[in-house]
Amino acid sequence: MWNRFFAPILLLALSVGTLTWVLTSPFWQTLFQISAVIRLVHDGFVDEDVVSYERLRRSALTGIMDSLDRNSSFMAREEVRRFEETTRQRYVGIGVEIQALRGRVTMMEVYEDGAAAEAGLLAGDQIIEINGEDAREWTVGDVADRLRGPEGETVSMTVFRPLENEEVTVALRRRAVRVATVRNHYLDEDRIAYFTLRQFGHLTASEVESALRGFRDQGARALIIDLRDNPGGTLEAAKDVVDFFLPPGELITYLEGRRARDRMEFRSRREALWGERPVAVIVNESSASGSEIVAGALQDAGRAFVVGARSFGKGSVQTVFTLRSGDAIRQTTARYFLPSGRSIDEVGVEPDVPVEFSSEERAELIIQSRHREILDAAAFEEVFGFPPDRVDRPLEAAREVLRETLESQSRQA
Repeated sequence: MWNRFFAPILLLALSVGTLTWVLTSPFWQTLFQISAVIRLVHDGFVDEDVVSYERLRRSALTGIMDSLDRNSSFMAREEVRRFEETTRQRYVGIGVEIQALRGRVTMMEVYEDGAAAEAGLLAGDQIIEINGEDAREWTVGDVADRLRGPEGETVSMTVFRPLENEEVTVALRRRAVRVATVRNHYLDEDRIAYFTLRQFGHLTASEVESALRGFRDQGARALIIDLRDNPGGTLEAAKDVVDFFLPPGELITYLEGRRARDRMEFRSRREALWGERPVAVIVNESSASGSEIVAGALQDAGRAFVVGARSFGKGSVQTVFTLRSGDAIRQTTARYFLPSGRSIDEVGVEPDVPVEFSSEERAELIIQSRHREILDAAAFEEVFGFPPDRVDRPLEAAREVLRETLESQSRQA
């Protein structure tokens, strides 16, 4: 008789215990409250069209992630796609880089292999209409969202061309564009090499290695790495860039997570490709994350002068967790520290040679470099509203500190 009732009684006891645990568990209590609020809002809010379960789900997840820190976030499916495109250095669009300049979204760079270049669009063209919609009051983000889309689809765009004081309308077919991270590389008359590094993606290390080997073959004596406006990217790519400048075994950065066992060190793994040649790194207030690892690690190791303005101050690592819906959360899971033990989070990397240079000045300098050879000074100022006399003061400061270093080395030799 006892055996007949033992299993049901045990099952009932376990069920009661489980129910009691569920009712008293902070996790389940929180989940019940959130679900109750979602149901109340869905069923009773005055405007029915704004309270679909999908919209409330996204709002709830966005609120949770936004409450953590400035770098954690909820990522809708379309944001996940853009994030993956950035790290892969490939996206579908028309092949332009845009920025706000004097209140207008302006093309700052037109990629050679993109649809925009094929249609004859130029740096300096101002975007005023997309697919029949007036875009003159749109933000850079608004414009970027409209220009990207499915591969093969056509987007119509009207630009105002200050160079000719006329509007130009083109139809562009979106296609895949590969975005190089190493740009504008050259060797000056003092044999000081220069390149800009726009982000840290999967191909960055190979691009940097190719540039450094080319500079060495040309007899470069020093190097300037321009990290201005570089928002970061993958930690692995930033670490690999530092690796080219340090001897094996040097600490590049280390991470500390929530628990002591989460600590992780990253050290250089190979002979320095750039040897002992002097290096200067230019940063500004928009240089963040991976840029700060590169600048700070080379500064700590005594391998580079940092020139420009104090960097953004993002000293944390985010991990992306993809949800079954295709959305994702981007969560801060660790903080990184430079070899000296300093954290740049909310602080930034302080330059050895401070030079203030506003984002407006930088944008004007880019436009000037694209058109100064086409227009004389008077015509340029009439077209763009400022004289073509902008000097890249951070770049000149970097060159000067490297010249002094080379001269000092020459005297010691």
